[in-house]
Amino acid sequence: MPRPTTANPTARLALVATIAVVVASLYLAREVLIPLALATILTFVLAPMVRRLENVGLHRVPAVIAAVGGVLLIFAAVGYSVAVQAIDLVESMPLYRSNIQEKVSALSGTAGHAADKIADTVSDVLKPATIDEAQEAEGAIEPVPVTVVEKPPSAMDVLRAWLGPLVPGLVTGGIVLVFVIFMLLQREDMRDRLIKLISRGNITVTTQALDEVGKRVSRYLLMQLVINITYGVALAIGLSVIGVPNAVLWGSLGVVLRFIPYAGAIIAGGFPVVLSMAVSDGWTLFLTTLGFVVVLELFINNVLEVWLYSRGSGLSTVAVLLALVFWTWLWGLPGLLLATPMTACLVVAGRYVPQLSFLNVMLGDEPVLAPPMRLYQRLLAGDTDEAGEIAEAFAIEQSFEALCDDLLIPVLRMAEADFEAGTLGGVKLETVHQTIREMAMDFAEQHAPLSAPAPGAQSWRVLVVPARDEADAVAAVLCGLVLTRRGNTVRVLSLADLGTDANAIVREFAPDLAVVSAVPPHAVTPARLRTRAISRKWSDAAILAGVWGLRDGERVRERLIAAGAQTVATSLRQAADQAGTTIRAVRRAAPEAKNGGPGVSAGAAGGAEAGVTAEG
Repeated sequence: MPRPTTANPTARLALVATIAVVVASLYLAREVLIPLALATILTFVLAPMVRRLENVGLHRVPAVIAAVGGVLLIFAAVGYSVAVQAIDLVESMPLYRSNIQEKVSALSGTAGHAADKIADTVSDVLKPATIDEAQEAEGAIEPVPVTVVEKPPSAMDVLRAWLGPLVPGLVTGGIVLVFVIFMLLQREDMRDRLIKLISRGNITVTTQALDEVGKRVSRYLLMQLVINITYGVALAIGLSVIGVPNAVLWGSLGVVLRFIPYAGAIIAGGFPVVLSMAVSDGWTLFLTTLGFVVVLELFINNVLEVWLYSRGSGLSTVAVLLALVFWTWLWGLPGLLLATPMTACLVVAGRYVPQLSFLNVMLGDEPVLAPPMRLYQRLLAGDTDEAGEIAEAFAIEQSFEALCDDLLIPVLRMAEADFEAGTLGGVKLETVHQTIREMAMDFAEQHAPLSAPAPGAQSWRVLVVPARDEADAVAAVLCGLVLTRRGNTVRVLSLADLGTDANAIVREFAPDLAVVSAVPPHAVTPARLRTRAISRKWSDAAILAGVWGLRDGERVRERLIAAGAQTVATSLRQAADQAGTTIRAVRRAAPEAKNGGPGVSAGAAGGAEAGVTAEG
């Protein structure tokens, strides 16, 4: 048995050190990298708009100015509406105190002090307490009349108080705006420089990676924007009809917050639901708002997103959650908004850079195990329920013949290879065989009903013979089911039948065709011996040797034909297709063989009187 290879410890240490340096650099340089990342993402969004403006006749500079200016006007209009609505909400909140008190009392079942305390707390949030009131509440000092004479604030003080908290955001926004404009103006030059920097001479792969990044991120952001705007408009209209105040504010927040995966939708829908409970005297408005928000979210998730996302961001659900945690920890709120597109870029890098392939495996949404390997792994783990689900999902999309050829036979081959290598015990191997047999019979009965032969078509009598062991016998059962679906009369011999008087079974069944079933990796010699035994005992028989799943089989085909087979098949579908042709060819050749012409060997002529032995 070959020894498992061990990764170079130095290479692993170098990889870990590189990741640590990259993460540290991302954190330390966040003041520069965050605006650059935001600008890059906005460039992906605006680049298609600029290209369309250029296609209608505008030059690059006017097209960029028009695209960026249009977006800024939209943001300004929405921002103004949101500000007006927010001010109105803050001014209206004290009016809702009695409603909050009544509902909290109804929910808790105790009116009085607890409800007053909660209502007072809500009110206090809207009106901060002074230092003296706080100290008086704590009993720290006796209230003393104090006359405070404040100096009237200057115009600069007022301006500083208003704009001070906004300065960092305005500076970042200005830097992002400058980056976006220059990236849009010089996007081809920047692309060429990036290719020169990272291609290392492999321009083809680098170009494919950059194109995929651009298409995947642009499509994700565009579809997300369409979905969010649809959600926001529907939420605003619905809340207005229901009667929830400040509907425009909640719709606008919904557009922004839904860019945050999972949590954003909950927060966006939670605000109007809580407000509806505060503004109404009863529970009707609250229940109506809650039902509307839930129905709207279900429609967006299960209808609109499924329709618009032919391909999503390429990230698994776990990867999205991990990305949210990682980028939020690294860059704060901007990282929360950039998590999905940034991680999508990493997944694309993992697809094209061998050293980063682990990123595609860990974060991508594509299955990393093929269906046969997944099924085999679940069988090894003893999880027959999930194994059945895998087979069920495969059977829904594929035909029964494809289920046998592309799923069940490969599992038999993997089990045989592991058993021959000594890594799979006999008990586990028997469990795999039994499960595969039961699955095939179940799907043949429930999902692939038997079909009668077409009018005018001939139904053949086919005998399926396993070459040597239990895997061959299980494959013979699968072959029999496939042949039966084609309208043939099939008899499948078991290993026990081969150990008794198989000749009597053959005489009673009188088959037109004998199919030898063999499963690689060690299938050629047993198949050849079984074929030779059949051809010697039954010289007029049509023999089809099936070595299921064989890839490079020209030499094997020659050996099996030399042993007496008329046809060699490598799949159950191929065997079913060739059955009638093989039988007709042998029957046409039989008279010539009796007259000394070319044909099958002219040994014993009684085809139905001969039989199959357990030789070989």
